[in-house]
Amino acid sequence: PDDKWYDFYTFEKVQKGKLIIKYDIERIPVYIKEGAIVPMQEKDGLTVLLLPSKEKTMFTIYDDDGVSNKFLNGDYEAIDVELDNSGVVFKNVKKERKIKLQILSETGNKGNAEKFITKEIELKIGENRIDF
Repeated sequence: PDDKWYDFYTFEKVQKGKLIIKYDIERIPVYIKEGAIVPMQEKDGLTVLLLPSKEKTMFTIYDDDGVSNKFLNGDYEAIDVELDNSGVVFKNVKKERKIKLQILSETGNKGNAEKFITKEIELKIGENRIDF
């Protein structure tokens, strides 16, 4: 397809055409599409991996205590996330928290040199917009 895809582990752009995959049992090939919003729970909290695209993409992050059945009584959070090339919006935030954003950014003269921009942010209750 014409969409941009990236190797999840190296974040190298996957080129169009024939794809030869080298892998072993320890590392299954995983590819992520431009526009992806990937929440990852890490030791130090929530990290959200963002791969901005020209088109707006959306995702809902579901969060509960991970232990009890309190979610059955509505004790959970569904944060709507909207992403495009200019920034990201978090909507319906019910509790303040610090999160880390890792944003894949195309920069440089060659037009294909990727790098990450890492931002630690504090989400406030309600709606939060973070511009790139």
